[in-house]
Amino acid sequence: MPYPKPFFPTSIWDGLTANVDRVTVHSNVNPNAEDWERIAAEVIAIERSLGAPESQTSDFALAVESGGIQLVDATSGNITVTLGPAADLDGFKFTIKKTDASGNTVTLDADGVETIDGQTTRILNQQYASLTIVSDGTEWYIL
Repeated sequence: MPYPKPFFPTSIWDGLTANVDRVTVHSNVNPNAEDWERIAAEVIAIERSLGAPESQTSDFALAVESGGIQLVDATSGNITVTLGPAADLDGFKFTIKKTDASGNTVTLDADGVETIDGQTTRILNQQYASLTIVSDGTEWYIL
């Protein structure tokens, strides 16, 4: 499966292969600590993108360990999705989708004074409404 090559020298990335239970790097170079940190971040992103959607029925927070796709059922009441600090989730992408037909809302709430395309909150109030957001390390952007 081809993966994007956003950070690594080709000599490192071309040797990266993924499997359900392991990642192996074959390379003719010795990656330094910074390379390994980038490799780890990419592996986490790959694992998140391959994972099954997570279902939510109450307030929750998005963090490094959160799945990339969140299906939210607000039938029993309004739900707030608290975004972790953009700096902690630099480069992370999440899709949040409201799955129910109730009049309840799903509110995405940015951390502190951070924003989502210039606003501190975004609201999903229609069944099947969704937002895909990505962090640049300082703010969140809707894709």
